[in-house]
Amino acid sequence: MVLGVVSERQSREAEVGREVGEAWGRPQLVAGPVVAVPFVRTERASNGVMQSVRKVLYILPKDLNINSDIKPELRSRGIFSAPVYRADLLMSGSFVLPDLSELGISPSSLLWGEAVVLVGLSDTRSITLESAMWNNAPIVFAPGATLWSINGMGIHAPLRIATGARSFVGQGEQKFDFKISVAGSKGISYLPLGDTTSVTAVAPWDSPSFVGAYLPASENL
Repeated sequence: MVLGVVSERQSREAEVGREVGEAWGRPQLVAGPVVAVPFVRTERASNGVMQSVRKVLYILPKDLNINSDIKPELRSRGIFSAPVYRADLLMSGSFVLPDLSELGISPSSLLWGEAVVLVGLSDTRSITLESAMWNNAPIVFAPGATLWSINGMGIHAPLRIATGARSFVGQGEQKFDFKISVAGSKGISYLPLGDTTSVTAVAPWDSPSFVGAYLPASENL
């Protein structure tokens, strides 16, 4: 009988966690930013006919810095509570154009007018975009990230780099600075997409746990 009550309460506690997560925000995975540039390449089809094929060049950050200020709280239903949070993310860093010759891509084939920067998020229902700067100029994010997403979810902003590769080469690094607030539950994870990635997380939580392929280099509890 006791085991039955314990099992029932554990099941209800898990159910409350799912319900609160669906209402407030699911566990967040932050994947980005990534620059996507469409290009056209001529390839031979299976029937031997040469045809133009549209593809996408994905450019990952050279440097990626994410500072997270996580504000947790408990949401209760009956006798059960579930942890939720709102996280203010400051994302900064830089991009450089990869060696196109190594990728077999002609610079003239890149459609820079359609270039976008994307951030994949596992739940975009409760996000606030405070500011977004690209090379010290404002850009505007919109919902959706069909070219790069987490289960189809994310945000995107057109870059409209009219000068094409010369913009990347002439200015060297393309710098970005984004401020995004997200809501989630249970946990928050980050994909280390940069050549160099640094993540700093601050939260007033007494007993945090860390999971993933890379554990913190240092922690102060």
